[in-house]
Amino acid sequence: MTIMVRYRSSMCRYSGRLLTGFPVIEQSITRILTTHPTELVMRLDFGSDILRHLGKNIHAGRVVSLYMDAVNAIHKWEPEYRTQRLQLVKLERIGTLGIAFAGTYYPEGRFGNYDIAEPAGLTFPQTGSAA
Repeated sequence: MTIMVRYRSSMCRYSGRLLTGFPVIEQSITRILTTHPTELVMRLDFGSDILRHLGKNIHAGRVVSLYMDAVNAIHKWEPEYRTQRLQLVKLERIGTLGIAFAGTYYPEGRFGNYDIAEPAGLTFPQTGSAA
């Protein structure tokens, strides 16, 4: 019996090209993390509060709060990705801090099927917008 995975597809918001699989999730997570709650009129609770941490001194309490905000928003709005590890990283090329995510990608998570899993990670720059 052949299992056919139903990957989600979408259009890239920058180039208009077709995205399929994990790149859709990367774009989705970026959208979640860069949208402030109350920004979208029809989805007032969509987004995350991590942008409120920008420009403030970093200390242990703020890092924990930032991590909690990111994980809670991703788990609420993205059923195909589960975060297992977060780490603050220095992004040399763009000269800023970022958050490195390590987690599991579930291609059929939106259907409630968590049998198919792939390890996946991404890095999100803390500049207020994705690079």
